[in-house]
Amino acid sequence: MRIRTYLTLLVTAIVLPMSGLLAYTIKQNFERTQKEAHSLLQLEVEILATNVGDKLETIRHRLDYLATLPTPALLDPARCDRGLKHLLAMHPEYTNIVTTDLTGTLVCSALPIPPGEQPSAAKRPWFQRPLQEQRFRVGEPFVGEIAGKQVLIASQPLREGNRPDGRMIGAIGITIAITAFDPMFPTKRIPQGSLYGFINDEGTLIWRNQNANEIGVASR
Repeated sequence: MRIRTYLTLLVTAIVLPMSGLLAYTIKQNFERTQKEAHSLLQLEVEILATNVGDKLETIRHRLDYLATLPTPALLDPARCDRGLKHLLAMHPEYTNIVTTDLTGTLVCSALPIPPGEQPSAAKRPWFQRPLQEQRFRVGEPFVGEIAGKQVLIASQPLREGNRPDGRMIGAIGITIAITAFDPMFPTKRIPQGSLYGFINDEGTLIWRNQNANEIGVASR
């Protein structure tokens, strides 16, 4: 065997096993990185779910309290409670706090109501469904007429005499900017192209980190 041929075979014999080892190491590192990224994303989605749940639960408790205010302070436009404005000022993530009568006509608003025809929620799903179900409800995203931005509204029935068994006489709602649900995760820690968000009971997309044009669309 010539020396050149021997050296070529020797180099091949050494390089091939090293190439296999390098490929195995790269594969191992990729799988480990992929697993770590998936675990991180799963953890952050769980954090998102907890934060959303806590935020909505806090809003529900606030609505429970507001619903106990005297009826004239919530359903008499001349006597609307000034506390609505103070509560709105304390929570920048809220875009408005409103009350409506059973026709859907806006009665009280923490933000000034533009002059002209009184806004009506009669055709809005966020008003129609609580009217039917008569319970705390989180609606679908929409562009608020007064806030002028994409929001969703969490609403609670107002009942006669503030009694749990009293007949429904109106509704009170807190509108929240969709952006308030962004957990602001550091993008460097999340795999590129990852999608996370949440939907309501009907499968409507409420918020997602990408493709904002799909917010408000049923995902199933």
